[in-house]
Amino acid sequence: MDNTRKRLIFFTNSHPHSDPKPARNAYHLAVSGRKAGLETEVRLAGDGVFVTQLSQVPDTEAGLELKRKVQEARELGVLVSL
Repeated sequence: MDNTRKRLIFFTNSHPHSDPKPARNAYHLAVSGRKAGLETEVRLAGDGVFVTQLSQVPDTEAGLELKRKVQEARELGVLVSL
């Protein structure tokens, strides 16, 4: 049996201005996994890359939660790729 650790990768491709929830979910799952000691990654594709420009994330309840998750992911060292 292979005991190699695997990385959990969470994808999102929705524009954070029109719908921040998919990106928020990806970051939430990556942060939760990282806190559990797993290697995690958020992979941004298509319009999801706009998450890297937090000015594109609205100041709605869902948008503010996404911004908090992005900051928490940075602090925990979650890998983010485009």
